[in-house]
Amino acid sequence: MGEFPVSAFVSAFISRNARRIALAAAASLAVAVVSVPTAAQACTPSASSCTARYAGLLLLTSGKVRGEIDYTNKSFPNNLNVKDFVSYHGDNQTIKAPLRDRNSGDGDKVYVRWDYYTNGSYCYTSGIGVSAGIDSAGVNISIGCTSGWHSFHSDVESSHTSSTSWIFMTRWEYIDAKANSMRATTRVCQDEAWVSDECSGSRLLGISY
Repeated sequence: MGEFPVSAFVSAFISRNARRIALAAAASLAVAVVSVPTAAQACTPSASSCTARYAGLLLLTSGKVRGEIDYTNKSFPNNLNVKDFVSYHGDNQTIKAPLRDRNSGDGDKVYVRWDYYTNGSYCYTSGIGVSAGIDSAGVNISIGCTSGWHSFHSDVESSHTSSTSWIFMTRWEYIDAKANSMRATTRVCQDEAWVSDECSGSRLLGISY
């Protein structure tokens, strides 16, 4: 009976276990991918209505959480960015933000702040010139155009609250007919008595139409 080389045995053992480790890692990665928050995405121009979830936000100052747009429930069931072209309100973007005060003992209320921007081409009169001559006179009008993102509606605030339970803040904004898309920076902020209000970083939520 021939001998089974030790090196072959070791090689086969490593190969089998490497495969198991790779499969386990792939399964772990698959689970991790499922648990990753669904990022907000702009709705397609052709859709008359669609909804996307977005990851919540925390306001931290001095290492302490002050306010929260739901970041606790990682499936973010109520953090909604909605393109609504079927509402009786008229065509709009609706943003829903579950909000709570995480440090109500400090006496400072929290709120959601939105700043809206639209994207499109805009033309305007950039100059008017008058020319005169012996036999004629004329007026020259210069037109300038710009394209890109433009501020549309700034410093929009929800109601302010010190509730430690979830308060569902909803904001809807009519579309700008001169543009083809709009978006809003969404932040959680806290009232401050003698200085500028503290705010979290922003979550950018948009629609196209």
